[in-house]
Amino acid sequence: MSTTTDDATILVRAAEIVEKGWCQGATARDAKGVSVATDDPRATRWCLIGAIAKAEYELKGWVKVGGHTACEQACGGSGLTSFNDAPGRTAAQVAAALRRAAEEKS
Repeated sequence: MSTTTDDATILVRAAEIVEKGWCQGATARDAKGVSVATDDPRATRWCLIGAIAKAEYELKGWVKVGGHTACEQACGGSGLTSFNDAPGRTAAQVAAALRRAAEEKS
């Protein structure tokens, strides 16, 4: 695991995680919908922040979710949690915002 993994790579991986399984109201949920830690082996769905944390851990071996300004901008500046948990929000919209942020970082 490299500690030099760039933000764009992390954001693309987070988009892939969201596309695999997405949730609202918790950083991660298991198959039954119960809130679990992002690194819990039972986790099957992640919110935007949970997906970034999981991606950072997978790619860097440590987590520092803060500082994803490009992602906040791609989410319309509403804050990552507010964007993710907005009524009517979809996994596709969250993944698209993560990919837009990755493009801005590239």
